[in-house]
Amino acid sequence: MTVSLLGCSMLSLAQQPQFLSGLNNGTIRQDIFSPVANASMTGRKMKMNQKIYENGISVHAPASGIISLKGKGIRFVADIGVDDKDNRNLEPAGMESLTATDGTKTFYHTDKTTNRKNLTGVGRDVQSIAPGSIVFTLLGDDKQILSTGILRQGDKPVHVEVDISGIDALRFSVTDGGNGISGDIADLANAAVIMQPGFKPELIDEHQLSKNKPHENGVNSQLSALLLSLPVAQPSVAATDWLIQKPAQKAAVSRIGNQQVILSNGLISRTFYVGANMATTSIRNLVTGEEYLRAIKPEADVMIDSINYPVGGLTGQIDQAYLLPDWLDKMNVIPHSFLFKTFKVSELKQKIPWTSKRWLASSQWKASGKELTCYYEHPDLKGISVAVHYEIYDGIPLISKWLEINNQGDKKIQVNHFTAETIAFSEPSNSPSGKQEWLKPDFHLENDYAFDGFTYEGSDQSIFWQTDKTYTSQADYNLMTPCVVKSMPAKGPEQILEQGQHMVTFNTYFLALDGTDRERNGLSQRKMYRTLAPWATENPIFLHLTSTNPEVVKQAVDQCKTTGYEMIILSFGSGLNMEDTSARNIEKFRSLAAYAHAKGIEIGGYSLFSSRSIDAENDVIDVTTGKPGGARFGNAPCLGSKWGIAYLQKINKFFAETGFDLLEHDGPYPGDFCASKDHPGHHGYGDSQWNQWKESIVFYKALRKKGIYLNLPDFYFLSGSNKVSVGYKEVNWSLPREQQLVLGRQNNYDGTWTRTPAMNWTFVPLVEYHGGGAAATLEPLADHLDAYEAHMKQNYGAGIQACYRGNRLYDTEATRALVIKEVAHYKKYREILNADIIHLQRPTGRDWDGFMHADPQLKQKAFAMFFNPLSEPITRTIKLPLYYAGLSNNAKISIQGAPARHFALNAKKEAIVNITIPANSSTWLVVE
Repeated sequence: MTVSLLGCSMLSLAQQPQFLSGLNNGTIRQDIFSPVANASMTGRKMKMNQKIYENGISVHAPASGIISLKGKGIRFVADIGVDDKDNRNLEPAGMESLTATDGTKTFYHTDKTTNRKNLTGVGRDVQSIAPGSIVFTLLGDDKQILSTGILRQGDKPVHVEVDISGIDALRFSVTDGGNGISGDIADLANAAVIMQPGFKPELIDEHQLSKNKPHENGVNSQLSALLLSLPVAQPSVAATDWLIQKPAQKAAVSRIGNQQVILSNGLISRTFYVGANMATTSIRNLVTGEEYLRAIKPEADVMIDSINYPVGGLTGQIDQAYLLPDWLDKMNVIPHSFLFKTFKVSELKQKIPWTSKRWLASSQWKASGKELTCYYEHPDLKGISVAVHYEIYDGIPLISKWLEINNQGDKKIQVNHFTAETIAFSEPSNSPSGKQEWLKPDFHLENDYAFDGFTYEGSDQSIFWQTDKTYTSQADYNLMTPCVVKSMPAKGPEQILEQGQHMVTFNTYFLALDGTDRERNGLSQRKMYRTLAPWATENPIFLHLTSTNPEVVKQAVDQCKTTGYEMIILSFGSGLNMEDTSARNIEKFRSLAAYAHAKGIEIGGYSLFSSRSIDAENDVIDVTTGKPGGARFGNAPCLGSKWGIAYLQKINKFFAETGFDLLEHDGPYPGDFCASKDHPGHHGYGDSQWNQWKESIVFYKALRKKGIYLNLPDFYFLSGSNKVSVGYKEVNWSLPREQQLVLGRQNNYDGTWTRTPAMNWTFVPLVEYHGGGAAATLEPLADHLDAYEAHMKQNYGAGIQACYRGNRLYDTEATRALVIKEVAHYKKYREILNADIIHLQRPTGRDWDGFMHADPQLKQKAFAMFFNPLSEPITRTIKLPLYYAGLSNNAKISIQGAPARHFALNAKKEAIVNITIPANSSTWLVVE
């Protein structure tokens, strides 16, 4: 294949090619190692389609370079393709790897003579290194003059010859082919520019390019007037601890002088400079004074039709380690970027409309604040605009951000990729050798595009902590310190926008932290979830019923009514099939729902999406084999297949016609990519994850709007879900009862560091679950009242609802009385038992363990529980940390319901309490 874009001029013999391999390749930017001249990055000769090439440059996507031509160029020529798969050195001997913060590894061998790292590839393991695919693009003075389209490994290289007459700066880029960067070694064989006689090309970097350009100022009179219409910023720092008392300051969008916009709320601020373009120049924790930003980056990046465009930002910062205000007015537009045009300020809007239908914590963190929307346009992309939205919240050091890409142009476009946030942060630690343990900065970054995890931290995220090769003054000689964080999808979204269409990205949340204290940081994160996902503070008491026999269901409804339970979940294995939308099945469950509702009991049930196989036509297709497989659970259906689309329609129909109140959705979409080109819900591999995620969250948000309760064993809270597993190993519920109790408390303790109690469910096997026999189960209930009571005490005491899985709640009057007593105790203290947990001592089996709920807004400020796993009673002197209960001098404490006593608090806001805990039992106290 040859791509030729040439004029008719003839070349003289004096016009000799100037090979890029002979220029300063150190200015070429790429994330994986450095470019290699006249050899492959693998350390061998460049080879494409089994042909050897002696001359050229080998790079790894993403890579980019700028050739300064000063208008004297004539032609660019090259043979471009992907380095052959058999050029990789797969020998285990000498194989080394560097592990990124997301778990992917860069595999290489070190040349003992040159000490150069010869690349093998990027993947979770060597076997997962994918076949490479790349796109090569040329821009002449920021206008596209060539795009090869996708070039795949094994294909014959593309020969390109392009007229570059009159161009000052020729920019080339190598991007991935839409399926990630694994295996994407590109060879630019015989790459050369032909110049006019007497002139030589030069490879330069962005900083050199910006120095060559005249300084621009993008502030016109209309924009200047709009900036001056903002109120003048009034610097103010919150005088109270926001975790205890709401600050007096409200979120505001204001200005500093006539060229700076600032979002602030007394806790956090984000400052923008408006000059040649708009750029974030500061993100600051106002309480501690910590500045998080060391360098200016684009406000976003969008890749449209395989070309990456920065959105906003500035270039020309003298040193990437720090930023002096005096530099700002000398900085310039990043070449080829979207330019800031205008902005608007509005009130923060509710992301998911919803109304609570069941018990809800009264101590709510209501979302309010301000939104700033900044609008960008590109001089060469007529009708294409990018809106960057920022929200700052009242009463919490939290700023959110998302993008909106609009196509009002005259043709369709494809959004291949985007980066919604890039923060070049000041690294908390550094080491010249790069061997020191890496520390994260004092902020939490999260978005709502995460899969397959009970916590955000444990999910497959789209937050990437990366190195910054432009930060050349960092202490690490190899420039390998993670010091940039990006919020972006790993691959895709490869969205096609027809004329008049737009797309909205996921939301990214920046939460300022004020240190390394685990409890305080966890409380901050929990308050964030209370603010962003208030529906997750609903916390009904439910039974996991193992039968759909109408008589058994009705008996369970009656028992729930008697004991104070509020919801029934028809469990896996119960016989419920929501995919059966026949009139007979619908009527059966509509009738049972009507019976439950008449007794004031909600009812719902279980449906399985992933972790099963449908058939070859509808399953996820593995990109490496072209066959079903490669999913998180081995085989799984694709939500974009005919079956997947019909599945969601059936579940919606079932809920609409039965009146069910809850969906327990097992194996919710776990982030599987699908390489099928026949599924109607996606075009191919690159858009498959995004499209399936979109369908999932549209589904969940619609159910949330209707008040349907959502139990999902994945982290979809910011898209409408209510609960996730606290984090247990299922086979542990087959262990003997006494082991289950200690392990269950460990789960509750560990699962509440970053999640509120109501966000979790745990488990209690009334009947056998995965084995274990009689020693592992509570049935017959009357024979195991001690274990039944212990389960209820530790779970209700933690504010965590358990899936009590069986076909009844009680079997005798004694059992009935026990359940009524424990539920009544929970409801008496329900408000404080749903407050956030302060972790006192983790269960170890050697001594007491315990936790304490705290909420300064309630009458009952704290509730603590202490457990004794030993076979003899113990008395311990325990320090109760009451700072987060809002108490500073005195506390009234009642132990086990006894008359309250006054306790003076020490300087650390602790009450010193003597607690006696019976053998193999528990004790509780309440604080006012």
